[in-house]
Amino acid sequence: MAGLSRWLKPRAAGGGQTRKETRLAATPGDGTPTGPITLRSGVVPGGDPFSLSGSGMTATVGVGRAVVQGTTAQGAYSVAFDAPQSLLIPDGNGVNPRIDLLVVRVYDPEIDGSPTAQVVLERVAGTPLGSPVAPAAPAGSLPLWEIRVEATASAGSPINWASRTDRRQYTVSAGGIGVGPDTSNGVHEAQYRDRGTTTGLERWNGGSAAWESRLYLGTSGRIVIGSDVELYRDAPNSLRTPDQLTVDGQLNVAGTLNATGIGQRRRGRVPGDLSVPSTTMIDATNMSWSVVAGGEYIVTGLIGGSGTTAADLKIGWSAPTGSVFDWTPTMQPAGATATVGSVITDRSTLAQSQLLGTIGTGTTMTAVINGSLLVGGTGGTFKMQVGQGAADATPSVLKAGSFIMVERVA
Repeated sequence: MAGLSRWLKPRAAGGGQTRKETRLAATPGDGTPTGPITLRSGVVPGGDPFSLSGSGMTATVGVGRAVVQGTTAQGAYSVAFDAPQSLLIPDGNGVNPRIDLLVVRVYDPEIDGSPTAQVVLERVAGTPLGSPVAPAAPAGSLPLWEIRVEATASAGSPINWASRTDRRQYTVSAGGIGVGPDTSNGVHEAQYRDRGTTTGLERWNGGSAAWESRLYLGTSGRIVIGSDVELYRDAPNSLRTPDQLTVDGQLNVAGTLNATGIGQRRRGRVPGDLSVPSTTMIDATNMSWSVVAGGEYIVTGLIGGSGTTAADLKIGWSAPTGSVFDWTPTMQPAGATATVGSVITDRSTLAQSQLLGTIGTGTTMTAVINGSLLVGGTGGTFKMQVGQGAADATPSVLKAGSFIMVERVA
């Protein structure tokens, strides 16, 4: 049974619009544009068009619709098969295997001098070779399947139909998202295709002539998923969600991850040695952070200090009224004379300072800081302060590289 076609058979006597005129004036919905008046040859998606099944030496191709583009001047043919088509594949060569090609082919007497205007399923015979290749598709045809025919293939030793190769490429209306596994180049800038679960949505970049896994939105564009998830550009290099964003699994960020609410982590680092000349507490350089009312923060860090045995280095904190800060500095206590000895492990409060025992200006002693800050009803500034434990003519020093991390957890 021949296939169905539009504007292929001769017009009635008496004139009127010609078949070629109608093909060339086809609407953009007929297929993917490849030029000003040409369309991409391809299968129209929907179910499994032109599916292939085989039994013995017989191939059966299922129903489907397609667009077959001829020459630019010829136009594109919209064709269809409304019933499965079967073809008997000839036996193998006897010496070498071959690869046959199944195509949908248009015969048009006005163009190719064929005796009949028709659309058929056709086998294009391959050449038997030790390493066979598929034959080229004839003009006016659309490749569907490659079938490998072994040298010994016959009714008694039939074709291995699992070894077939899918050659179907798909075509969709202008602006539509293409589908299917074909590896053809795109045909116009900003064309999209969906290649399934492994590759997903891709965009054709005409400038670089490549498919890219990108979806472009303007600076005010938003991605909305359901009624409760929204992502948008808040500022240059900033991605924001109006509310909570939950990631179940691994989140990889190539660049800077900035959080302004729960999960926000900030580090303070002393850039250079800070002289601490008296018992009066002074703000440590770069060691202050804004905190919000009701917020809960984990405070960790490593503090380095030096000074005389008598002076030591006092460490303390300031926070908004009503805040609670429980902290422990694991360090040598006041009166230390060596780098090894007893350490402070008891818990201190916001109102308490602790003395890092120093043993001379040439030795840096360290304090490991761990604490939990719960801000009261008023937000403000949380900061670290330092001073001498006892007045000494030789200043104590808060060493460069000392740092504190403040992470909001509630």
